[in-house]
Amino acid sequence: MSMTSMYLLLKPGVTAAAAEGRPGHVALAVDGEATGVVVGQGAWFVAEAFDGTRTAEGVYAALTEEGASLPGADFVLSLAQALARPGLVALTEAPRARPYRRRTPTEVEAVSELRHRCLGCGRSCYGHVIGPLDEAFLERVEGLHVALVEAYPELGAFRPFEKVQTPDGRQLEALTRTRGHCIYLGTDGLCRIHKHHGAEAKPLVCRLFPLTLVQTESSLRIGTPLRCYLAHKSFDGGEPMSTSELTGIPDQELPTPLVRGALSGARETLELNPEPETPYDDAVRLEETVMRLVHLPGATVELLLLAAFELLEGRPLSRAPEHLLTETGFGESVVARLRRLGAEAREVPENHYGSADPGSHYAEMAELLDFLVGVSARPFGGLPSAARRFVLFALRQEIFLREWAKHPSLLSSLVIALVGAIVASWRAEDAGESNEEDVGDIFAFTLTAWSRMMRVPPNIQAFLTSEEDFLDLVGSMER
Repeated sequence: MSMTSMYLLLKPGVTAAAAEGRPGHVALAVDGEATGVVVGQGAWFVAEAFDGTRTAEGVYAALTEEGASLPGADFVLSLAQALARPGLVALTEAPRARPYRRRTPTEVEAVSELRHRCLGCGRSCYGHVIGPLDEAFLERVEGLHVALVEAYPELGAFRPFEKVQTPDGRQLEALTRTRGHCIYLGTDGLCRIHKHHGAEAKPLVCRLFPLTLVQTESSLRIGTPLRCYLAHKSFDGGEPMSTSELTGIPDQELPTPLVRGALSGARETLELNPEPETPYDDAVRLEETVMRLVHLPGATVELLLLAAFELLEGRPLSRAPEHLLTETGFGESVVARLRRLGAEAREVPENHYGSADPGSHYAEMAELLDFLVGVSARPFGGLPSAARRFVLFALRQEIFLREWAKHPSLLSSLVIALVGAIVASWRAEDAGESNEEDVGDIFAFTLTAWSRMMRVPPNIQAFLTSEEDFLDLVGSMER
């Protein structure tokens, strides 16, 4: 076979680092072991494109289409042959079924334009650990705190930050809280640090909120998961903004992204190029399928629930899910779980902390829990158009940013989110809230409180104890 028809593959485990004493060159290693091979950065750029699916001509055509300037396909082939001699490149007769990605997945990707606008409600300063705090903030916070104590003497009773332990056992520095909220939250709902010293004085975690950066096997994902109680005011209106416009943080100063893989048992493990038909590859394909579903122009809660159940192979239902929501009311098993969640969640500190300040996250949570305790099965009448757009927006963000990481699986997370939409519609209905043009506050507050509540492990356990329990739940929704 002619060498020009061979397919080029840079072998797995080959990495590059700046070559000491040789500007513009990189030293190649295999699985962290030095090989002694040094190439120019331009040659490494070309070698990274050897994904096993293209010949030298194919690689040359692809790179020149991207704007690269190369001498020709012969140069690409010569480079491949040179790297094949020390065993860094394989020359194969048949192409791989899927490309092997060599480039670090740093391309920033968003599922929708960033439009978030902070309206200063203060609710998001409640109910969660505000950290980790960046080193630059820790260096200046003592001075900020002393200055603020002069204006607000009650702050003198607190240190500005404290060591906390997260549910997964990590130790980190976080802003001190009182009554469940940050000590710097003012009675007017505004941040006192921001108010007196400017946005740039706040820690990165606060300046970034509610933006989330997630590293996946294919890209650096950015978006706004449903955490802000007033997200419904700006999710589809106003001018789109860049990351730096939204946060005031230059791109080069953004914090390290969260690493979120696609497997339940190893959330922080990424496989840059999973082999076809492996568990990781199946999980990525499932995520892509669900993302396509929530982008369908005619997507509804009923359609998405039906699709979720259909994706559970081998667990057929004797009654179609849409009938559960319309003719017969919501499944008795689900309603029983909602009542149990409403009762048990009252004992979880993340949900309720002393007396709830009016208009706070805890006040919203308390009202939702009261509703869940007394909820009864009833028909689901669908969503007004604005509420449906908001639900689909939230679903896209949650799935895209892999906010389902703490749930037993992506499918159980999808069902939990859709149950939240149904609960929000029932509560809005009881409050007499119905508007086709705008998302109502009761609906949005309920959906946001539910979304935040279902990130807390004890709440998840109260509603859905395991993946097997989820399958049992699906099987029981045929009454």
